[in-house]
Amino acid sequence: SIRFSDVAMATQPGIWGGVAFIVGIVFTLNLVLGILNLIPVPPLDGSSVITLFMSEERARKLNNFFHDSTFALIGILLAWRIFDFIFRPLFIIAINLLYPEGNYR
Repeated sequence: SIRFSDVAMATQPGIWGGVAFIVGIVFTLNLVLGILNLIPVPPLDGSSVITLFMSEERARKLNNFFHDSTFALIGILLAWRIFDFIFRPLFIIAINLLYPEGNYR
């Protein structure tokens, strides 16, 4: 199993170890933000994708409904609960795309 900080490794000791650590963390944070933006739960950005397939009036009503603070809290809690199930497999896929010879699981 690969850790978030081990995405990039330095071949020489010194400052490059720190640079590799930062690159690994930045890669992981970008993946986290990308996944969070795609989850179709309000108030996250992915919830607006649903409105692309609706009429303008219905989309406006749905957006007004989504802006309720109670619904936003429920959406954040739901995203928090399902994120672990979504992130780990996508992290492994991203690592295998980055390092195809690694065959990470």
